Amino acid sequence: MVREVEKTQTRSLAELELSRRQFNAGLVGFVVEAVRRPISMAKALETLSVAQDQIGDSSFQYDPEKRVYLRDNALIVPSDSVESSANVDLTPEKKVGIGRLITHLKSSKYVVVAMDDCFDTSLTNAALDTAKKAKAKMTFCLIGNRLKISKEHTRTYKRIFEEQDIQNHTMKHGMMGFPHTSDPEKIEYAIGNFRNAARDAVDPDYQDFGMRPPGGTGVNTATGWVYGPIRKSCARHNLDILSWNLESGAVNRGFNSSAALARRDVIPHLRGGVVLLLHAIPPDVSILGEIFDTLKAKKLTSITFSEAVAMGIT
Repeated sequence: MVREVEKTQTRSLAELELSRRQFNAGLVGFVVEAVRRPISMAKALETLSVAQDQIGDSSFQYDPEKRVYLRDNALIVPSDSVESSANVDLTPEKKVGIGRLITHLKSSKYVVVAMDDCFDTSLTNAALDTAKKAKAKMTFCLIGNRLKISKEHTRTYKRIFEEQDIQNHTMKHGMMGFPHTSDPEKIEYAIGNFRNAARDAVDPDYQDFGMRPPGGTGVNTATGWVYGPIRKSCARHNLDILSWNLESGAVNRGFNSSAALARRDVIPHLRGGVVLLLHAIPPDVSILGEIFDTLKAKKLTSITFSEAVAMGIT
């Protein structure tokens, strides 16, 4: 503990202890997931790698004035991007599209219902049908390398673009997770190439405004921490970092998941300002109609992330 405090002098004791607890939780989670559900190994490794980033690198330090993390007193950027990004201001509250961490909306009237991945086209289309019936808006965070994986996927994603909202979920789901969180060039590729992939597959006029880190990799919503290369890459591409403050948790339960548990996690907690995270999996899709009914009963309006940006409430 003493050695870690010496290595990270710019952090407070409270921050360091929080990081240690997160690391321990990530380690325990990794072991538990590896034993219980081998299919979730990648998810567990991503969780562990985020915790490791916070305390495992003695040269990785937080600058409280600039509100960014530095290595050897310098921002980490890909070697071919230093000149173009040298003047990027990373202060989170400055303006839209400079790598701000968005966890909620600055409004008591609106919510964002976001659905990630959408690998299963039948479930994704079911979600689109539910939203259309409810006359509700959603944001879908998609993976770039799956946009043209099949004609059916491309048709589905074009439908999302026409009816709802698409945001950047990187080019490949595991690219920003273990062991790539320390590789700025891989992070730059994962974030920076999604826009062109979407323009090629979906619509030439596509424009993204936010990047949802897969699995929340490199982001700590409790402390506002964002891994430096992720924030830098988002700022370079005029993207904010789209996180969340409510989720169903169904995707983390794997085979133990159910609509009842997803309903318990979401329905009672719907309120203005929420950014809700769902996935295109049976438990989440099955409660989507109830989510929209509850929002209507509470006189709340679901909007897309693009609309929230345009309204200035992100």
